[in-house]
Amino acid sequence: MANLMKAAVLVGPSKVQVQDLPIPQVKAGEIAIKVSACGVCGSDVHMWKAGQGWGEQNGEPFVMGHEF
Repeated sequence: MANLMKAAVLVGPSKVQVQDLPIPQVKAGEIAIKVSACGVCGSDVHMWKAGQGWGEQNGEPFVMGHEF
């Protein structure tokens, strides 16, 4: 369980699920931070209503919460 994190995943229009997802590996030139809280912005509301994130998801879950 130590290699998992809680994430708010957009699964459809007006539907978000809290899921346990693998913690992403830190690549060269990146840093890892521990987020204890995040907010909601207008972009999140639009994506929540539409049921999809921006850009191509390539089959990956769309994790909400970029306002930390």
